[in-house]
Amino acid sequence: MTRRVARCWTVAFGLLAGLRTACGGLDAASPTDDGEASPPVTPSGWWPTETPVPPLPPPVPVADAGAEEDAGGVSDAPPDGDTGEPTLLVVTVTDGSGGPPIPARVVLYDESGVPLRIGRLDGDPVQDVGYCDLAPGAIGTWTGIALTYGSAEIPIGVGTCDGRPAVPYGRYRARALRDTQHEIFETWIDLRAGRGRVHLEAPLARAFSLDGWVAADLHVHAENSGDSVLPRDVRVVTMAAAGIQVIGSTDHNFHADYAAEIESLGLGAFVASLPGNEISVGLGHFNVFPVEVSPALPRGGAADYSLLSASALFAAARALPGPPLLQVNHARLGWAAYFDGAGWDGVSWPPPMPVDFDALEVLSGFLAYETPADQRLGRAVQDFYTLWRNGVQVIALGNSDTHHLNLILAGFPRSYVRVPDARTEPFDDVGFVQALRGRHTVATTGPFLDVRVEGSAGPGDLATATGGSVVLEVHLRQPTHVHATRLRVWVGGTLRRTVDIPPGTTAFHWSSREAVGPADTWIGVDAAGDDPILWELPGDYLYLNGRGGMLPFAIISPVRIDANGDGSYAPPTLPLKGVPDLLPPPPGPDGLPPAWDCGDLLLR
Repeated sequence: MTRRVARCWTVAFGLLAGLRTACGGLDAASPTDDGEASPPVTPSGWWPTETPVPPLPPPVPVADAGAEEDAGGVSDAPPDGDTGEPTLLVVTVTDGSGGPPIPARVVLYDESGVPLRIGRLDGDPVQDVGYCDLAPGAIGTWTGIALTYGSAEIPIGVGTCDGRPAVPYGRYRARALRDTQHEIFETWIDLRAGRGRVHLEAPLARAFSLDGWVAADLHVHAENSGDSVLPRDVRVVTMAAAGIQVIGSTDHNFHADYAAEIESLGLGAFVASLPGNEISVGLGHFNVFPVEVSPALPRGGAADYSLLSASALFAAARALPGPPLLQVNHARLGWAAYFDGAGWDGVSWPPPMPVDFDALEVLSGFLAYETPADQRLGRAVQDFYTLWRNGVQVIALGNSDTHHLNLILAGFPRSYVRVPDARTEPFDDVGFVQALRGRHTVATTGPFLDVRVEGSAGPGDLATATGGSVVLEVHLRQPTHVHATRLRVWVGGTLRRTVDIPPGTTAFHWSSREAVGPADTWIGVDAAGDDPILWELPGDYLYLNGRGGMLPFAIISPVRIDANGDGSYAPPTLPLKGVPDLLPPPPGPDGLPPAWDCGDLLLR
């Protein structure tokens, strides 16, 4: 058996008069491909307090996004610009021209290109409770204005935020955005004093539409987590404003559900909830969902798994009613990371830890980056394909792991799930979970992959080969502000081909006939690019920490191929039995497990 030990420290959280924790790296940091140790990613909720937050660059121009630069919005002001009436921003974001209002976000930049930061940071520096209620349906945050229902009337130049103007008078470049299914709308607005009612109407053009798919973020934190105190109703607003349709409630060691907040806000037409828990222990972090929530019990009925080995933890999770799906989170984070903690290199087989989990968070908000010295995204993708190559058919998922109103934002990355009923009201939770179990998923930071084998088999499906080959069709969709530039096709774990996508392409179609041989196998497809997506979508964490930004990347759960025509799929290599178990860190002097995060501290 293998044992790994973590270290953890606390960070004073001044304005909230509490304690926050952040876990350090493993005693042995995870090795890179060249054998050098890679440092742990700075965890959510902690930033070295002596390091000032650096400025972001001016906004990148968005092609064909909105009105001309001198438009200034539509104002009731006379030509001299002064109505004598208070300035009021009347904003409406719609689903396309003439469409209904939709939850969205608006980021304002001053004339020098500096984004308007609304509210205050809560101390280290994150924003959880330092936001500002600007008006009914409008929440001012460090990363823009979240519009609960897509429209609001926001007073300008008045003390709506701790007695200070949340939006000072001035001229601004306004950028309205939601997700990568929509283009970004951009224009100048004049919000100087005395302008009266200034109308900002922002139709977000559809970059692509998805019938039968829902967007899900299944790794989400709020006030029950211990390392976040963000109110749960505000978390729901941020999810709806990012176009997320299914929220997985995964506070640390806490069973919870967002259904009550969604109902209270009246957002059921946009978003639904999946109750869950992020089991957060020394071995790593693992999601279980759905779970039964027991409000009368401590931590919603969540158990303490901190002293269990990996195999015992997995067995206990599967013994819960349902049973729930078991997901490994941020396995390459460098701390709280299952694969790193086990010392697995992502290639060798068998691995030095149990692998009988259902899903892998291939794309995580803190890890969707690449630098010459730290190929974090590439390692996660390698892990996924190695598991499939050896018969471990895990579900590919992308999740944000969002904790706050800044750093990593809601919905990036995300998972698209192909479901029998894409409505959120009523929400077919049983059908959604069955779709996950069927591996009908595309994990992405932006692009969407529509992959078909033999005309109809998509991610997770079974296709039958004819004459030792199959027809593969790939349709990629992305907005103008996302730049995936290459496709990769994998057959049975071997990279079969790389296909270039012409620069500036928003819709790319490609097909081929792929030889698959006589034995059952699988086909995987991913898409990637080197230009980071705009920081306003995923948040500024990866852009301000020397990691270059969140890269465009999409990956499917592979299509299984019945090569011998017997109507079933036999993995090319069965998972090996008897792999080493992984023991938890030893108890401390008090007999309790060492704390790995605030969620663990709340068990004490």
